[in-house]
This record gives sequence, C-alpha cells and structure tokens, in this order.
Amino acid sequence: MRSALTFLFGAVLWSLPVWCQSNAGPSTDMIPRTIKAIGYPVGGGSTMVDLKGVGTLPASGQAKVEAKAVTTVEVEATGMKPPTQLGAEFLAFVVWAVSPDGRAINLGELIGDNNGKAKLKATTQLQSFSLFVTAEPYSAVSKPSEVLVLENDLRKGTKGRIFMVENYMLMKRSGYAKLGNPLALSLDLKNVPLQMYEARNAVEIAKSR
Repeated sequence: MRSALTFLFGAVLWSLPVWCQSNAGPSTDMIPRTIKAIGYPVGGGSTMVDLKGVGTLPASGQAKVEAKAVTTVEVEATGMKPPTQLGAEFLAFVVWAVSPDGRAINLGELIGDNNGKAKLKATTQLQSFSLFVTAEPYSAVSKPSEVLVLENDLRKGTKGRIFMVENYMLMKRSGYAKLGNPLALSLDLKNVPLQMYEARNAVEIAKSR
C-alpha cells in the first residue's frame, strides 16, 4: 500500500512542476544573483570540485565531474539537515546544473540520511555549468529558489575554468512562504510518504498560478 501511494504521489509531483513554475508570475517573483559556472574540458577525464556551504546549514561537499558526450556528476555532501529547518515550505534539496546562458537542469533530489550525509549520481548534456544545491518545496521544480545551500568552487587541481554568470534569476522564497505547508502540518514520515507532502506543496503552488 505504501509503495502504491509513493508511486501515485510521485506521478502527481512530476506532472505539475513545468506548468506551475513556467507560469511563475511577474519578475517580482525573481531575484538576481551572480553565480559561478565551470567549463570542464571534454574528454579530459574526471575532476573534483568543492561544494561550499552558502546558507545557514553546516553543509559542505564535493562533486566528481567528467565531461564527455554526456557529462557525469557525482555529488557527496555532509551536514544536510532536514530542509524544513530553513522554513516549513521547504521539503527537498535539489541539485542543479545551470548553463552560462541561464538554462537550469534539475539533476535530482539530494536526500540526507540520519547523519546528514547524502549522495547523488546524475548526468547532463551540459559541459559548462554552475553546480549548486537549493532548498525547494518539492523535488520536481523546474527553476531553482534563492535558498542556496551549496555551490561549486574550484579546488587545487580542478580541471576547468570559471565563468561568472551575472544576474541569474532565482525564485524568491517569499513566493513559496505563503503557499508551502498551508495547513501547518508537521511531517509524519513513518506513516505518510514525503512525496505526499511534496505533492501537496506542488498542488498549492499550481493553484496560486
């Protein structure tokens, strides 16, 4: 029964994000930020980049990146406390690859264990991109929020070069604060799948648009 519920609400979750965020409203819902993109040499083998904490969580991490016809990204992070600590509206951490021209790719959800450790392996067609992690109201969002948790940075020996992306637009958290967890529900993950809470958030956001 639980697996059936998880599948059902997962299907609901993935059916909503493109519509409700692509109709995200006026530019007042967005906030500009300068982010770093890294150009990885194609066929140059794998390389490591740091993921520095940029928020209030004691998070840090690293990523192994290998740019080929398809780029492989392996993220490891620590200090990933529950995203609800950043606000009741946030239920998921999402890993993003954003091209220098501002195209955002949701690489997947970064789920921490009881010790705050998390891993994610994903692929992208991008070879130059900014890699960062944000807190989101649900995992299938199509645009990153302004609540950054981790962002990439070169370390000694990293193969690649920095591109500064000026005025990249992120979703304001205030756009979610009034919508996320509207009933002020506390999470009961022993009896209710997290996907159900995320689906509720997605539905409320879609209704507001």
